[in-house]
Amino acid sequence: MAREDVTIALDGSNVNGSDFYTGHANDTQFVTFTDGGDLDGKTITLSKFGKGRPTEPGEGPGGNDRFDLDLSKFNDNFGFAFQSLQNGDTIAVYGYDSVVQEGTVYTYQYTGTDGQKYTFTMDTASKNSQTVNVVCFGGDTIIQTPAGCLPVSQLEVGDPVLCGDGQVRKICWIGERWLSPRELERSPHLRPVKLSPDALGRGMPEQELLVSPQHRLLIDDWRAEMLFGEAQVLVAAIHLTNDTSIRQVLPEEGIDYYHFILEEHATVFANGLRAESLLPGEEAQAALGGAARSEIADIFPELPADLESYGGTCARTLKAFEGRLLRNGY
Repeated sequence: MAREDVTIALDGSNVNGSDFYTGHANDTQFVTFTDGGDLDGKTITLSKFGKGRPTEPGEGPGGNDRFDLDLSKFNDNFGFAFQSLQNGDTIAVYGYDSVVQEGTVYTYQYTGTDGQKYTFTMDTASKNSQTVNVVCFGGDTIIQTPAGCLPVSQLEVGDPVLCGDGQVRKICWIGERWLSPRELERSPHLRPVKLSPDALGRGMPEQELLVSPQHRLLIDDWRAEMLFGEAQVLVAAIHLTNDTSIRQVLPEEGIDYYHFILEEHATVFANGLRAESLLPGEEAQAALGGAARSEIADIFPELPADLESYGGTCARTLKAFEGRLLRNGY
């Protein structure tokens, strides 16, 4: 299904999708909203993003759309209403302080660009009797790139990212999957691990970070040297849980998992904390434990299988008991 990236500056007017996208209405539109004027007290209706038929031979109905809204870039009390979207459409909201859900109504409190507190409200029940998916990021995961910091949801194949060794590498593949609360209830092993700010040291991470349980984080302080004789080690997030600053959680709104493959295995800066890129391929995944391989397969079944000679890990990987030993130092 063809994809089109669209940026819409919100100025208080209703948003008619057909006024903004240039491709076919049934393509998959990835929409980023920016602040384009005075929005205070206004409810903006989104319409004309609905799908009816395929745009390419052999495809199913038109692709699902994605809408990204970073509230930290706004400074008004405003809201969204939906008129003609589909069940598969998703709006990702991040950069907020708190959220309350009542039925299909979400109310967000956020800090604006001027440092003041504001409210954003949206009802995800579309007027065409469809319900829009909501993916909530408490600030989202911010990835450092040569051009600055970007939400992981805005990265694409070919984009360069700054790695933990100071090198710049390009994204070769990126996957995204939203897991609903029901899926997380059925599959506890996929529930994310939440790291509070400074959980692993000052600025590590800089803000709350959610990762999948087997996602490995890089530790390069005195503990790595003293305990394992290594300058740096990789440890799965689940092995660092301590029931306080690092906990496995069940998000009420579900979780949107992203993972990407670089030109070689490396770490990237995620909310200021160095976390690994995805390690694909049979030979490379021999370095992973069974739980990690199963988790990757469960979350990203579409992962390319033709990367068998990708290479090994960028640092020594700790076993579960070693990770727990390291955890006791925090």
